[in-house]
Amino acid sequence: MCQESASAYDDARAYRGVGIAGLITGGAALAATLGYIVYPRGPAEISVTARGLTLTSAF
Repeated sequence: MCQESASAYDDARAYRGVGIAGLITGGAALAATLGYIVYPRGPAEISVTARGLTLTSAF
């Protein structure tokens, strides 16, 4: 019984470490995505024609 309990505790610690690493990685990806969206780039040009809406921008 004690070995099963110790094994379950070790598994819980391992899964907690994986979960924390996932949260850190997800937060970094979110911060990078928001930084990419907010960071000013070249000017954008929007034109409306009979065929539809055209957005031209520099990346």
